[in-house]
Amino acid sequence: MVELVMKRLLRMCGRSRHNGYTLWEQKHKPMLRLLEELKRRGVDLGGLRTLEIFGRDGLDHTTTYAREVKSLEVWEINPKWHSDLVKNLPDASIRIVDSYEELGRSKSKFEFIVVDNAIGDLGAHCDHFDLFPDSIFKVTSDESLLVLNIIPRIHSKTLKHFPDLLDTKYLAARKSFYAADDPMNIPVDQIVGAYRSFIEKNNYRLVWSHHQNRSGAGVDYLALKIKKN
Repeated sequence: MVELVMKRLLRMCGRSRHNGYTLWEQKHKPMLRLLEELKRRGVDLGGLRTLEIFGRDGLDHTTTYAREVKSLEVWEINPKWHSDLVKNLPDASIRIVDSYEELGRSKSKFEFIVVDNAIGDLGAHCDHFDLFPDSIFKVTSDESLLVLNIIPRIHSKTLKHFPDLLDTKYLAARKSFYAADDPMNIPVDQIVGAYRSFIEKNNYRLVWSHHQNRSGAGVDYLALKIKKN
């Protein structure tokens, strides 16, 4: 099914190549690799009710998996993206809401939750840190799969894309959230350990985790399979 989705989207997006890859492949290859890994681990995407918490226009990676899942709900705070979301994800339920507030109101439960947050200090929030320690678990099912953006190491390429990550408030938030000695360089095992702590405090257990590079800028995917105790 993943290969079929890739072929369809290649036809839609064209086959212009750069460094041996189509432009579409360059952008969506990380999510395609993640979907293949989930399949290898026995995840049946076709049976999962799915939530994309920060949708934007849906083109960063949501269109890559939208046809794979049982159902898709997309939350986005900015109304300017509504028409693009409807166009790009015609079968999804699109909701223009503050995702942080909606987590406190929603009665829905999801088996697949994707958190593609903007990076850095956003004023009211830093990365996705305020989804924890417990907010995100208000919409998880007895078994759920979380996919998060993480930045293990802030390096020169990271700062080229996100120069504000040297902000002292942001670094302090990273240090506190991950209980890190050095907020510029946090081992993946320590990052997973921080999420495991939140998971266990909400009466779940971490079944497995999978870390995968997403971009040369240092933003990676972290998949966490959780199960209710």
